[in-house]
Amino acid sequence: KNKGEKNNYDISPHIVREFRHPDTDKILAVEVADAISEEMAYAVKSLAGCARKFLAEISYEHRPFGSGGGNDCTFIQSLAQIFLPAIPAHVQKVAEFVYEEVGWKDEEELPPPGTLGMRTMEHLNYGAFPKGLGSHSDQGSIYTVLFSLTDPKHYEGGEYYIEITREEMIETSQFKPDKVC
Repeated sequence: KNKGEKNNYDISPHIVREFRHPDTDKILAVEVADAISEEMAYAVKSLAGCARKFLAEISYEHRPFGSGGGNDCTFIQSLAQIFLPAIPAHVQKVAEFVYEEVGWKDEEELPPPGTLGMRTMEHLNYGAFPKGLGSHSDQGSIYTVLFSLTDPKHYEGGEYYIEITREEMIETSQFKPDKVC
């Protein structure tokens, strides 16, 4: 490696965007750049491909949503913990980084990510759905960590929405995340 040259192992996660509640100003979500290395992204894609090919009956689900969208989901949590244990550990480190950086540690109702288990780890593909993912609600987790493994120039859609419901209106914030590696 030449002096000053960055290799793919040198990742330095940093927050590039915050999404705040319009009434309370609390941070609801953040976008983190340089959160995963190219090698980790490749390993996740490869593991998901193997799971779909050899373990489809227990790891793959075609999930249409009522909005006309959906995703093809490959559940990789158990396989990642066995074959790529650095990946789940890294996901947790990214969650802990955000927890510290944005001050969630000062929120009594938000436990440290390191004290929680990982509910699921999924590799999602939206190619089979012309309308993309569609509107849906993620529930059941205290924290959700998303890694975009594809450059947004290479697909349409993919916006992430946060809806704040009030009696008189729904306020929506949206962004299309950059590739994180």
